[in-house]
Amino acid sequence: MIHQVIGMDVSKQTVDISVYNGNYHKHKIISNTSTSFLHAIRKYDKETTHLVMESTGIYHLRLAIAATESGYPVSIVNPLIIKRYGEMKMRRAKTDKADAKLIAEYGYEQQPPLFNPASKERGQIQQLLKGLEDLYHSKTQMSNRLEAYDYGLGITPALRESITTIINTINEEIDKLTDELNDHMDKHYPEVKEKLTSIPGVGAKTASTIIAYYGEFENFETAKQAVSFAGLNPNPRQSGTSVNKGSNISKKGHSLIRKTLYMCSLSLVRCNPEFKTYYEHMLAGGKAKKKALVAIANKILRQIFAILKYDREWTPYYSLNFKTA
Repeated sequence: MIHQVIGMDVSKQTVDISVYNGNYHKHKIISNTSTSFLHAIRKYDKETTHLVMESTGIYHLRLAIAATESGYPVSIVNPLIIKRYGEMKMRRAKTDKADAKLIAEYGYEQQPPLFNPASKERGQIQQLLKGLEDLYHSKTQMSNRLEAYDYGLGITPALRESITTIINTINEEIDKLTDELNDHMDKHYPEVKEKLTSIPGVGAKTASTIIAYYGEFENFETAKQAVSFAGLNPNPRQSGTSVNKGSNISKKGHSLIRKTLYMCSLSLVRCNPEFKTYYEHMLAGGKAKKKALVAIANKILRQIFAILKYDREWTPYYSLNFKTA
């Protein structure tokens, strides 16, 4: 039985800790190192203490892994959930100390699901995918800069050569990381990669992303949970009779998964007859192209869930329906 929750507001250098037992808080600030963190929590019983922290890019991860390996139950919560919880509680203070208290109270009341760290192999895929995403972002920045110069007063030959060299270098590094990612998948997850890429329109990037962040869906009981994790679930906006803005996706999930599956949907409607038919039917029914592509991303994720969760093979038109709502 949980007796107290340790809420943590994690930054690059420090961690604000708030220990909450349902009645009062104990606050402490420590440095963001595994050694300092484990020293600070070691006096709390592992059977009755629940650690809760926000997802903060990479800064929280080493602490979550260190605590889990030490036997503590850990939960990682989407920052937007904590924000909405604070709004519901009408909290206005926005400090690291106040945030740690809020996280602790949320954990005590809601008891969020526990964090299960990915294997070393999956963690390496996540790093490679993040590295590729950063390289593509840098390439886009430099390309936009070059275009801006061209539309302005022009660009000197030396500056053009410099920016072009940077772009070419980035392309070379993208190729290196892509090769490393493919080799890693072939070495550690050959069967899963083959199973997923056998679906027309699903490429190695999508297969890698699924393995990196879902594994074989061992931590997901339903396809709905998997869709929600990616932020591809509908988010209706309706209130009474005066407000009815239809449904957009929630975007409360993992942005890299969502982006990858959206790009995959572009390939699916070109290369996969099932999804092409489904897409055209939605457009004929009046659905906007972008929303139709999001629906495709939602559907392929559900199919991948069934394939990996229940060890099935992909079957064309197995679950096709023509609902456009």
